[in-house]
Amino acid sequence: MINELNNTANVSGTINGQTTTLTSNTLEVNVINGLTAVKSADKTSWADGELTYTLTINNTTGQTCDIKQFVHRNGNPPEKLCNITSLSNK
Repeated sequence: MINELNNTANVSGTINGQTTTLTSNTLEVNVINGLTAVKSADKTSWADGELTYTLTINNTTGQTCDIKQFVHRNGNPPEKLCNITSLSNK
């Protein structure tokens, strides 16, 4: 079964002593029951240098999932096409 989800991210913090709040655009995505994705980062605070995201996809649909790539959009061009490096169907 596929459901729709409207996804918006809100970020707040302080830069140069100024409180800043940003709200992303809203994306409409299709959600497949039993297929979930969780995005995490290796840092909770970041200003410079490398930032690594991990995307964990959990598949409890009972069917094999063959995701090879996804597009990472963070609101700043360019969008990045990312390869899946590890996939486990349980």
